[in-house]
Amino acid sequence: MGRSVEEQEMRSEGTVLISAFLGIVWWVVVAAAAATEFSPPPPNSASTLRAEHQGYRVTAVNEFADGSGFVAALELIKPSETYGADIKQLSMVVRNEEDELLHVHISDSLSPRWEVPQELIQRPVPLSLLHDQNTLLQHHRNLNSQVPESQGELDSTSSDRLLEFSYTSAPFGFSITRISTGEVLFNSTPVAASPSSDDDDHGVIDDIVQSFSFNSMVFKDQYLEISTQMPKTTSLFGLGESTKSKLQITRGRTYTLWATDIGAYNVDIDLYGAFPFYMDVRQGAAGASHGVLLLNSNGMDVDVNEDFLTYHIIGGVLDFYFFAGPSPLAVVDQYTKLIGRPAPMPFWSFGKQQF
Repeated sequence: MGRSVEEQEMRSEGTVLISAFLGIVWWVVVAAAAATEFSPPPPNSASTLRAEHQGYRVTAVNEFADGSGFVAALELIKPSETYGADIKQLSMVVRNEEDELLHVHISDSLSPRWEVPQELIQRPVPLSLLHDQNTLLQHHRNLNSQVPESQGELDSTSSDRLLEFSYTSAPFGFSITRISTGEVLFNSTPVAASPSSDDDDHGVIDDIVQSFSFNSMVFKDQYLEISTQMPKTTSLFGLGESTKSKLQITRGRTYTLWATDIGAYNVDIDLYGAFPFYMDVRQGAAGASHGVLLLNSNGMDVDVNEDFLTYHIIGGVLDFYFFAGPSPLAVVDQYTKLIGRPAPMPFWSFGKQQF
C-alpha cells in the first residue's frame, strides 16, 4: 500500500512538472510569434519602393454644398510591385466635423476595406461610403470644371474653424495648418533631402537634391505608408500601449503598435491595446498643442525621426482625425469626445469604505 501511495505522489509531481513545462513552452511560442508576426520592412525592399514609387495625383474635386469639405478622386501616377500591387484609384473625403476637428479619410474608390466598426466608435460616416463607389468616381471624372490646380485648400474663412486643409495635386500630399498662427501641424508632402558635406565634396549634390526624406503616400492592399514633416523642437506623447522608460516619445526609434496581451516589466514591450494617437506639444510662448489620430486597427510601425514621422501599416484605410487643442487638456477632451470618455471608477475601488 505504501509503495502505491509513493507511486501516485511521483506521478502527481510528474504531471505538475510536465504541465508547468508545457505552459512555459506555450508562452515562449506566443512571445516569439508576437515578436516576429509584424516586423519592419526589409531595408532593400524599402529602397526599391523609394526608387519606383511616384505617388498619386488629384484628378477631380467635388465640394460639399455647405462648404464643410469636399470629396476628391486620386489616381496612381506609376505602379510599383514592391509589397504587392498598388490600389490605382482612391477616394479622399475631407470634412470639418467641428470647428476644432478636421477629418481626412482616404480609401479604395472601387472596393470596401476593413475599418474600425461603427459599433465600437460612433462617428460620422464618410460620404464615399454612403454611395455606390463606381458612380461616385464617374461623377468626379465628369467634373471637368473642377479639376484642381497644382495646389488647393479647404475654404475656412466663413466660420470659426481652427484648422485649414490644403493639398498639392501631383504628387499628392496634404497639410493641416492652425489658422490663428499659420503654423503647419501635419504635412505629408515630401521635401528634398539635405546633402551632406561628403556628398558635396564628391560632386553628387545634384542627385541628392532630387531625393526626398520620405516617400509620397503609398496605398497597397496590405501595405500603407504615409509620412509627415516634423519640427525638431516639438515634444510628442502617445503611440501606446507599451512599457516606456519615459512618457515622451523618443526621436530616432520605431514604435510598434501590435497588441500582444502580455504583461511585462521590461521596457519597450507591447501590452494589451493599440492607440495610434499622438499629442504634439510645440515650443514657444503659446505652447500650443494638437492631436493626431489614425483610426486604423491593423498592426503598424511608426518611425519617429528627427524631422519627420512615418506610418507603416499592413492594411485598412487612412482615416485621420486632427484635434486643434490648443491646450493639452483641450486635445484630450476633443479626442475622448470622439472615441468615448473613460468610465468613472466607483468610490469603493479607492478604498473609501475604509475611511
